[in-house]
Amino acid sequence: APAFYAPVTLEAFARLRDEHPQARLVAGSTDVGLWVTKQFRELGDMLYIGNVRELKSIERDAQTLTIGAAVTLEDAYAALAADYPELAELWTRFASLPIRNAGTLGGNVANGSPIGDSMPALLALGAEVVLRQGTRTR
Repeated sequence: APAFYAPVTLEAFARLRDEHPQARLVAGSTDVGLWVTKQFRELGDMLYIGNVRELKSIERDAQTLTIGAAVTLEDAYAALAADYPELAELWTRFASLPIRNAGTLGGNVANGSPIGDSMPALLALGAEVVLRQGTRTR
C-alpha cells in the first residue's frame, strides 16, 4: 500500500527523500491533485512538505529575499510585491484566491506545468533555485 510521509524538519525531509526517492513530493496539490480527480492516476508513496518549518519560511536580508518551497503562492506573492510593487497587478491575475492560498511557489516552479505563471516574473527578477539532496545543496 502507498505510504504518506509528513516530516516537520528539513533534516527529516532530506532523510526521507533519500530513503524514498520515488515518493511524490506534494504540498498544496493544486496541480497534482487533478491527476487523481481528472486522470484517475495513482500517486504511490507521497512525501508532504507542507509541515516543514524551514520550507514554509520567508526570510529577508539586505541582499536577498528567500522564499521556501512550501510557502503559499499568496504569501510568496505578497513578499515579492512588497519589494516589487509593480508586480502587484500580475499576482492578482494569477489563479484564484483559493488556489493561491493552497498552492505553493515551489510546486508552481517544480512541476513544470504550463500554468506555472510565476516563472516569467521570477526569471525577470533573476531568481535562483537552491536544491538539496541529503546534506548537499546547490
